[in-house]
Amino acid sequence: MVAVPVGIRLRTLVKLNGKDQLLEMKASWMSEAIEIVYPGEARRRGLEGTVTVEVEFDESGKAIGKKVIQSSNIEDLDLSALEAVSKSKLAPDKELIQQLKVTFKLKNA
Repeated sequence: MVAVPVGIRLRTLVKLNGKDQLLEMKASWMSEAIEIVYPGEARRRGLEGTVTVEVEFDESGKAIGKKVIQSSNIEDLDLSALEAVSKSKLAPDKELIQQLKVTFKLKNA
């Protein structure tokens, strides 16, 4: 069974090197928030998109597999989401396969 995240929280933490932006996200199945990098080059070019990733966990809650199941069609955004989810930890008593939708959106100035 695959669960879709509920109660996702996303907030901006910092800008890295004046280019990349670090975001924090937490879904209901996560034991703790993860950090996601909004790549500076994508931000500079005004690229936005949504990527859905699937992550598989072992019994201890460690991520053991990940894949893009719906691409943003922007490689940098897809790779950033995959890297972030690989560091996620599964909360107790949750399904071992989870999905996470990550939306990269620029704020209007």
